[in-house]
Amino acid sequence: MAFKFRFETLLKVRGIREESALQEFSSAHRQYLTLNDMKDKAVHLRENMHNELMARMKRGIHAADVEGYDNYIKYIGQTIMRLEEKINASKKQIDFKRDELLKAQRECKAVKRLREVDKEKYEEMQNKLEMKFIDEIAVTRHGRAR
Repeated sequence: MAFKFRFETLLKVRGIREESALQEFSSAHRQYLTLNDMKDKAVHLRENMHNELMARMKRGIHAADVEGYDNYIKYIGQTIMRLEEKINASKKQIDFKRDELLKAQRECKAVKRLREVDKEKYEEMQNKLEMKFIDEIAVTRHGRAR
């Protein structure tokens, strides 16, 4: 008789939950990295626009063009602020998903450990039955020899 774990379905469900939690955490982390990348690009763009404005002001520029640059730089600044808010929300989301992942991993690990314990008990019982069978064979042979 082969070993059959009584909570095999529970183990599968916990494994599926762990995988799902891992995917959600991974998705939240990718979102965070994407937002950070967007923010870095916006900061770099704002710096470039500011440097370009300074260079054009040295050469001479119309007031309307200065106002256009200034408005665009302010717009990029507002975009950066919105991205920072989204990044903070994303950090909270990552922390939440990480906690869910850790919980799912602990639950799965507990059921796996229970499976190991049950399997050890099963193997110990099988070994005892095998030894008992061998002992019976030896007694029977010894009894026949007389």
